[in-house]
Amino acid sequence: MLVWPMKMIRVTEPLSVYFDKSAMRPEVLERASIRGTAVHTACAAYARNLPVFTSNGSAPYFESFRNWFDKYVRKALFVEAEFSDPECYGIIGHVDLVAELTDGRVVVVDYKTPVAESKLWALQISTYCHLVKPVVGKCDGMALMLSGEGKPAKAIAYKYQASDFAVFLAALTVWRHIHG
Repeated sequence: MLVWPMKMIRVTEPLSVYFDKSAMRPEVLERASIRGTAVHTACAAYARNLPVFTSNGSAPYFESFRNWFDKYVRKALFVEAEFSDPECYGIIGHVDLVAELTDGRVVVVDYKTPVAESKLWALQISTYCHLVKPVVGKCDGMALMLSGEGKPAKAIAYKYQASDFAVFLAALTVWRHIHG
């Protein structure tokens, strides 16, 4: 049973329990986290038309992003913005990019630097779409896998957003039950 007012939960919180970090050495995780932050900072600066500085191994990932952005993005609508749904689900999400693409679609983009896709991404991105939709109307979701070698980014579109969002809500319900 939910009690009002609800504590706001970050979208990634209920999903984090399904990401097994035990096989990764702590120093590898730390380097990946630092690199990820540097990549996101560089991509955000570029999307905002600001000077870009790369560090901590982020340059090839940034080049992968820049090439994709220049080819497919007509206009950045929101960059590194937070969206929330405090009334219904009590969730908040930090969205990397909401952009109008050259084909006219509005897309919620989440940058990813791992080399393999995770099943959790569809849940996360469908939830971001839920949060963004009241502001921009119809939108699609996409994970943008950036290359650590500067090669073209791989865009992964998520077409089954309603079912993915339902799975996220199940995880959120369990999270709230356990963590209060």
